[in-house]
Amino acid sequence: MAILRFCLLGLLLAAGPAAAWEAVGMARLLTNDYFGDRHDRWHTNSYQVGVLMEPGAGQAGPDLVELRFFTEVLTPASLAHPAPDDRPLAGVISLGLHGYMLGAASSLHFGLDLVGVGPSTGYDDALRRFHPAGERPSDAVRQDQIGDGLHPTLMITGSRSIPLGQSGQAVLFGQAQAGVETLLRFGGDLVCGPAGRGALPIRDTTTGLLIPATHLDARGFGLTVGADAAHVTRSSYLPESRGYDLTDIRYRARAGGLWRWGKGKQVFYGVTWLSEEFEAQPEGQVVGSIHVNWRF
Repeated sequence: MAILRFCLLGLLLAAGPAAAWEAVGMARLLTNDYFGDRHDRWHTNSYQVGVLMEPGAGQAGPDLVELRFFTEVLTPASLAHPAPDDRPLAGVISLGLHGYMLGAASSLHFGLDLVGVGPSTGYDDALRRFHPAGERPSDAVRQDQIGDGLHPTLMITGSRSIPLGQSGQAVLFGQAQAGVETLLRFGGDLVCGPAGRGALPIRDTTTGLLIPATHLDARGFGLTVGADAAHVTRSSYLPESRGYDLTDIRYRARAGGLWRWGKGKQVFYGVTWLSEEFEAQPEGQVVGSIHVNWRF
């Protein structure tokens, strides 16, 4: 696909010499509404995976670099018979380069994502193939979907960690983003349990969950509970030119459990409530997220 090739070329040019960095692990999360409230609508599916790299000896730059791939499908509540004011179908594929400056109590995260949106992602065809008859996207839904576009998206996030006892911490963060969606977001998470030690400030795009990284060696159980609020001033997924009126504030509330055991084995499940994103959306939704790593 042209969008994907263009994104990949830009990231290769931005990454610089790969030999100066060492891959140390991954951070990935699969999110689907079937794992949550079991309704196939709105934020119906997303997957985020990042390859984590540390600098080699003498290499300047961030303490950690993430090469990120993200994909998502946004749909109306009914693909076959949508309400006239429901959100349009949007297929999303994104490639990004993210850097993290990690301190004992605070961290800074900055990133550039090249977000491709539209029929070129192929998700309208995939929905048609994998949904049973009667639930496939109608011709009108496919024709009305968000058109092809490439949206460079800049993000900067500052995080502050406050220790709570021997195995707990509160992680507060503020985030600014401009691009495919332009927003300001503030929130925090409570992380407790031995498996949460050393948690990295790598967040899932859809839910805000802190994604477990595969290279951390903490064992046992960990629990995270958090929430955030965002003021979104522009969204390419809900364009004002089509008459969509964004809600004043978007809220997310989330909780997740992580179990780490053995060498490189970990399982995570999280659930997130997402509030309404546009005025015509009748209610929020609940999505579930899973991560499994089983290394032999």
